[in-house]
Amino acid sequence: MLRSNVFTTINFKPNELAQLIMKEVYLEDGGIYKLRLKNKYGEVTTSCTVSVRQREPSTDQRKMSNEDLPPK
Repeated sequence: MLRSNVFTTINFKPNELAQLIMKEVYLEDGGIYKLRLKNKYGEVTTSCTVSVRQREPSTDQRKMSNEDLPPK
């Protein structure tokens, strides 16, 4: 079960929108996320697939070579 913490926030909006905000993710965080809401009136479920892609190196990182590294 996922709960709100420093890395994730779960919001419920009045217009029936549930929102999951993940501030820091890793490749292994990808997968199927399921949401189940239940109260005295009934139950509803939904799911979504989250894909995490590796970030492309920035232009500055691509220009770096071994010569740019500090000496060991």
